[in-house]
Amino acid sequence: MSDDAPHNPFASSQPDPRRRGRLRLLGENRDNPISQFVRISRAARGWTQEEFARVAGVGLRQVQLIERGHLATTVSTLQKVLAVFGKVLIPGDPEDHG
Repeated sequence: MSDDAPHNPFASSQPDPRRRGRLRLLGENRDNPISQFVRISRAARGWTQEEFARVAGVGLRQVQLIERGHLATTVSTLQKVLAVFGKVLIPGDPEDHG
């Protein structure tokens, strides 16, 4: 690209910095233990995400985000999701709760 050509953000070979920041903010981590537990437990019961959302009393989008490791949700939502499987959310270090 010559210096006198108008800037075209769509022609750049560099990633869009706004997108990088957005992805970083999402912080998805499918290896998160809560995400893994919910995904595996739901599937073991044969529930679709839609069925599970209805049983848990939360929105489908919340289930999708939680299963993808995006845990930026309310404590209340996580508690509802975990309660379906007889689990509770306990703050602190897991080793403290042996």
